[in-house]
Amino acid sequence: MPLREAHRAAHRDYVLAQDQPIRLAGAMYDGQDNQCGSLLILEAPDADSVRAWFEHEPYCRNGVYGQFVIVEWRPALNRLLPMPDWLSARGPVSSEGSSP
Repeated sequence: MPLREAHRAAHRDYVLAQDQPIRLAGAMYDGQDNQCGSLLILEAPDADSVRAWFEHEPYCRNGVYGQFVIVEWRPALNRLLPMPDWLSARGPVSSEGSSP
């Protein structure tokens, strides 16, 4: 985690400045609530475009990711609801779309 922390600000700056292809992104956690990875879903014409985006991503450039895998994904079901407040600090959004 120290390596991740050292590059977190640059990672966030890059992701926010270059967010056009990102459709979903978030941290992954193990059974003890420790961050153990990241999952990003990008929309791109091909794997080379995704690879090019990550060439400049600070976590990739600085060895934070122990493994980096590009997999083509074709969604078959989408139950994600628009949640305009998902980034707010107000807490989780209920299934009805409003904060508790």
